[in-house]
Amino acid sequence: MDQLEATGRPPAAPAPRRFLTGPGGGPDRRQQAVRGLMMATVAIGVVVGVWGVDMGAHQGRVGRNVTLGGTSVAGMKLPALDAAVADLAARYKTADVIVDAPDGGFQATASDLGLSVVEGRTAAAALRVGRTGNPAARIWSWARSFVAEQRAPVRIQVDQKAMARIVAERDPKRTAPVEPSLAVKDDKVVAKAGEPGRGISGPSVLAALVKAGPKGLPLQISVDRDTIPTRFSIDDARMLADRAEALSAGGLPVTAGPTTATVPASVVRGWFRAAAGEDALKLVVDASDAPDELADLFPKPVVAPVDAGFAVSGGKVSVTPAKAGSGCCAAGAVGAIQSALLTRSAADTAVNLPLKSVAAARDDDAARKLGIIEPIGSFTTNHAAGEPRVKNIHRIADIIQGAVIAPGATFSINDFVGRRTIANGFVSAPVIDENYNFTEDVGGGISQFATTIFNAAFFAGLDIPSYFMHGIYISRYPYGRESTISFPGPDVRIRNNTPYGVLIWPTYTETSITVTMYSTKYVSGEQTGQTKEMKGVCTAVTTERTRTYVDGRKTIDRFSGLYSPEEGVKCE
Repeated sequence: MDQLEATGRPPAAPAPRRFLTGPGGGPDRRQQAVRGLMMATVAIGVVVGVWGVDMGAHQGRVGRNVTLGGTSVAGMKLPALDAAVADLAARYKTADVIVDAPDGGFQATASDLGLSVVEGRTAAAALRVGRTGNPAARIWSWARSFVAEQRAPVRIQVDQKAMARIVAERDPKRTAPVEPSLAVKDDKVVAKAGEPGRGISGPSVLAALVKAGPKGLPLQISVDRDTIPTRFSIDDARMLADRAEALSAGGLPVTAGPTTATVPASVVRGWFRAAAGEDALKLVVDASDAPDELADLFPKPVVAPVDAGFAVSGGKVSVTPAKAGSGCCAAGAVGAIQSALLTRSAADTAVNLPLKSVAAARDDDAARKLGIIEPIGSFTTNHAAGEPRVKNIHRIADIIQGAVIAPGATFSINDFVGRRTIANGFVSAPVIDENYNFTEDVGGGISQFATTIFNAAFFAGLDIPSYFMHGIYISRYPYGRESTISFPGPDVRIRNNTPYGVLIWPTYTETSITVTMYSTKYVSGEQTGQTKEMKGVCTAVTTERTRTYVDGRKTIDRFSGLYSPEEGVKCE
């Protein structure tokens, strides 16, 4: 039987045990640590329990104290959150973006930069605020939500090309990068390295906008100025240089009408350029100076234009119409070259160049304005029929017939006809050589034409700045009023000293040559005197001409020369 049954009282409690830690006694520190740990565990358990209960209560809702773009979305369920996000997306379309940077920034709109809100991802991100990470991080975030705002991220997307363009255009201190290019060195196309630029970069703006979004609108960011790299590398340019070298090897054959020529490789190399495209460095051709090169290759028209001219029938003058010609090259020639250089399959394939119309130097209206309407001077000389020299006289008459001397211009027989050759229709015939001896040469006999045109100009009152009398007088010519001719000299030159054009119109028969000048009457000439004097054994002759103008004025000029007494005696 225990004590209670024996005495009717409970037994005395035993004295508590004490754990002494030292001479002075006191509680054991290990016991205190255990107690503290137990209390912390209880506290954590309480917090976790409260957190769990609170999170359960907010299931399907945005967490406590969450803001989106500066506006509270705390406690919202998905439909309300979607509406809030849609409203934010709408405000983004007109939102201002203010970019601050050293030495000056710029301002744009979100739409300028191609910036927009990705609504679904933004809503999902708002719902995840405080609900991601390890449990400790989530509890800490939940605890802070009671005293601090929690900013939800704004998920954005951007048109990177639009952003890069706007940043480049509006950065006030931007130094643009120089992309790699092509150059010609030592007669070879080579790559030239690019150079980086400096300024506000698109990526730095985008990164700052992502951070600024949760703060609300307008979007105000600060960025530094960065080195802006080139978009393409020197290796990209080297590939283009190799291709340009292959395309320019051997030059570029080109065809204009029936004529083919080759643009030298040294010229073609200079036409290649490297152009920065959206996604690649491209080989392009700039043949803007090609017209100058083509003009050198094709200096003459393919089909020569014909000036408005004149015909004489029954003593009356009529205008013959001008005809346009064709030549290299039409405006499309540059485009044809640029396209062909990059697409032709064989280096020896000639580029067919379009031709342009080549207008006549004198059109019908200009011809009529010359005032060529009537004869102003004419002269005829005679010769025996059938001689070789007659062929030369007829040939030079045919070449010169229809020639026009413009007002103030000078006509040269030698310049107009050129050297007399068999290929040009002349034959060998008698001439007087430079030592006053009779001999033969191709074109002999045309001195008769020279004398005939000299006299026609003499009576027409035209200036004759160049002539040379025969060293030996020939009886079929007017004494002291004639001229010989040879190539390149002496020459017969006639200057038109009237305000009208002068048409030279030779005609001939089997025994005569006639040269008639047509124009509008302005001045006429006549022989009014002649003198002779001896110069050693030679005779010096001076012929006087009086010119009478339509206004009544008169002027006098003179023509002089020497005659040798016989063949082989040269007058000096």
